[in-house]
Amino acid sequence: MNIRIIYFLLFAVFISFDVAAQIDYTIDMGGTVSTCSGNFYDPGGPAGNYGNSDFYTMTFCSDTPGEEIVFNFISWDLEACCDYLTIYDGSGTGGTQLYYGNGGNASPGIISSNSGCLTFVWDSDGSFTYSGWEATISCITPSCTDGIQNQGETGVDCGGPCGPCIDFTVDMGGTVNTCVGNFFDPGGATGNYGSNDLYTMTFCSDTPGEQIVFDFLTFDVESGWDDLVIYDGSNTSSPVIGTFTGTNGPGTVESTNGCLTFVWDSDGSVNYSGWAASISCYAPSCSDGIQNQGETGIDCGGPCAPCPSCTDGIQNGDETGVDCGGSCPEPCHCGNGILDGDETDVDCGGSCYPCPIECSVDLTYELDGSGSMVFPGGVDYLISNGTINTCGGTFFDIRC
Repeated sequence: MNIRIIYFLLFAVFISFDVAAQIDYTIDMGGTVSTCSGNFYDPGGPAGNYGNSDFYTMTFCSDTPGEEIVFNFISWDLEACCDYLTIYDGSGTGGTQLYYGNGGNASPGIISSNSGCLTFVWDSDGSFTYSGWEATISCITPSCTDGIQNQGETGVDCGGPCGPCIDFTVDMGGTVNTCVGNFFDPGGATGNYGSNDLYTMTFCSDTPGEQIVFDFLTFDVESGWDDLVIYDGSNTSSPVIGTFTGTNGPGTVESTNGCLTFVWDSDGSVNYSGWAASISCYAPSCSDGIQNQGETGIDCGGPCAPCPSCTDGIQNGDETGVDCGGSCPEPCHCGNGILDGDETDVDCGGSCYPCPIECSVDLTYELDGSGSMVFPGGVDYLISNGTINTCGGTFFDIRC
């Protein structure tokens, strides 16, 4: 009896530890969760799409006193016009709105609470569903060097309790070495940009070994006529990261060699509010939630561990089994040695690979005195030089 109790307690402790270490939250769970770890998804979870006519609210709070909760959105795929995620600072929708956007906007990127809690409201319309989002959850003690806009800062690690922020506008031109500040269109923080603008400006990290990062918080320019081109390097001969227009903003952009170059071009009419971006720097790693330093995926490939694949012999990524399920082409039920799912035979047919074509032939025959094989119906086959086409059966002579 005592041994059984010990086994039960050990099993319970193991299960509790495993659950605490690996928790996936979907916004349709609702309510309030106190945590500093886990993953946060749309209602479709890590492998499915969200639904139509969703409307859910969920709050997360840091479970460590004095620390702020941080969400790092590492994937973002919503309908561009009609499905929205709103994020509030605090334990309800009465707090400061930190983000409001859809698939046509940049993702929330890295977003931190200022009060210990963040509240999320998800609202989808009645048509078109996408893969949604994935965010990692962590907690930090706010500082003026954490690379996140928090604790009342007006920019990343500047303003509020930190040193003053430096505001840059693209019409200043030239090359700036910095790791702090805010970056705006020629209209600055409150005005619209002008007509017939054409400006180029380069920013480089002022900390050796660190990359410079621009997190675009807002982006609104005339679609198709006014655009911002970003180059990964110190001039316009560097590789193009992207050309951005309308409300399709850059999101979070980082250098691979320490510098980014921006070219802003507007036409002769229609002026909008432009953009606002925060500037920071950081040392790339295999756990920063960003695809960089030669990685082939986010924090995998290149100098990091290999990225998950459907042929690596490991259950990883969004697989529901080893190299099957999720985004892999082969459903998991196709290799378990059981006739299940929509298979037409064990591990084949239906959504699995086609089953082999099988046939069987039952033959009844005897050998006559001339050495010929005699079948019912009067068909004779000479054993010494005959050919039989078959897929099965047993061949016997009639000798005792």
